[in-house]
Amino acid sequence: NYPEAHKTLTLTMSYPLRPGSEPLVPKTRTLAIIKPHAIKHRLTIERRILDAGFEVIKERKMAFDPDGDRDYMEELFGRDADALVEESVWVYVLERRMAVETWKELMGDEDPVVAQEKSPSSLRALYGMSRELNGFIGSQDEETAEAQISALFASSPPFPPTEYDGGSLRSIASSMLAALAGAGGVGQAEQERGVDDPEKESSGRVASDGGSTVGGEGKRTGFKARKVPGSTHVATIQPRTTRTAAMRAGMAVETKRRVPATRESIAKTFANVPGHKRKSEITVASTAAPRIVPRMTRAASLRIGGGKAAPKSERKAGPPSFDGVPGHKRRESIAVASTRAPAVAPRTNRSAELRAKSACHQYFFIRCRK
Repeated sequence: NYPEAHKTLTLTMSYPLRPGSEPLVPKTRTLAIIKPHAIKHRLTIERRILDAGFEVIKERKMAFDPDGDRDYMEELFGRDADALVEESVWVYVLERRMAVETWKELMGDEDPVVAQEKSPSSLRALYGMSRELNGFIGSQDEETAEAQISALFASSPPFPPTEYDGGSLRSIASSMLAALAGAGGVGQAEQERGVDDPEKESSGRVASDGGSTVGGEGKRTGFKARKVPGSTHVATIQPRTTRTAAMRAGMAVETKRRVPATRESIAKTFANVPGHKRKSEITVASTAAPRIVPRMTRAASLRIGGGKAAPKSERKAGPPSFDGVPGHKRRESIAVASTRAPAVAPRTNRSAELRAKSACHQYFFIRCRK
């Protein structure tokens, strides 16, 4: 269902074979790196990688330190070292026959413009943007590929490439088993597991040098057994056992008589331990006598069971504090000019006389009623 530009690049390669022998071209490995701007197409790129016959041995997302050893990075990756420190990249270890040449052909030319002219379906032609942002990095040769893989996967190096016969188990990394065909298939699988069964001597036997043969015909399968894992070795540090476990295992147990602890040993064990009585006294600043003696009050003297109270200081009577303050009663009278008798008596008239008389009559009337 791919468009025309996304069709898989078909690689036609011929491998010289001898009758009854293995291919002359062994499996090799290469390092493939997807640059940051092409990671969003990773799943489509992986489909192209698998369709090209590659087997993904390892894959990992990596971020390189910009302040790392730039000389070492340039020695491994050349001018592509600058693209590795920008953002995270996706690293693959790919395996197949002629892996370096096949990956180079699948990537295309370093310049995406040239790649679009020569191989329009190559990865750089589809996902490359410029010569620097061409999307992918690959190993130049097999020696460089092994050096790059050893440097990037130093903590978990992949297994070395192993050749298998077509009728035997396939690559362990792919976790896939081929169908055991023929009558000797089961015997062959057991011979590869290292099982020596006299009843199946006719179908297969284990060679003395570690290799296996199929059907007793002397055909080499190239099978190599893995090394014995370190978990089966004797531990250098034995775990601490208990008396119960030693007795259960039938080991001799030394019986030590317990001696009750003395007071001196208990005191020495719990000396200066929080929650236990201390031998030494700790001077706390808050319990020391104050430098300035506080003023004694009657309540304080009663609280301590007697004692002299501090003498009361007699205050001298000073001038009144509110003398002459507005809003308070004045002790001195202030003469106001408007309340004095006029220097020139005003001229009277009849209305003023009647008004003065009526005021006097009202005053006397009120006094009389009271």
